[in-house]
Amino acid sequence: MTIYADEDLGDGFFKVVFNFLPAVIIAMLFTEMMPPAGIFGFVLCLVSAVLGYIVLWYISFIVQTLAFWLFNVWGLIT
Repeated sequence: MTIYADEDLGDGFFKVVFNFLPAVIIAMLFTEMMPPAGIFGFVLCLVSAVLGYIVLWYISFIVQTLAFWLFNVWGLIT
């Protein structure tokens, strides 16, 4: 079994740069969302984003694990 950690890190970095950051910038421009007030708030924001990504990863893992027993996981993914 080969683990491609560098591809996973690259994929994660790509998603942060091209999905997360533009979404935050657009949200700040078109809503009343304000940047964190201080460094502590910024650190908490980063921790929250990382924990959210971990939850997303675990949901994806569960769906992919169910794909072992199911014929079609399209309904679960959508």
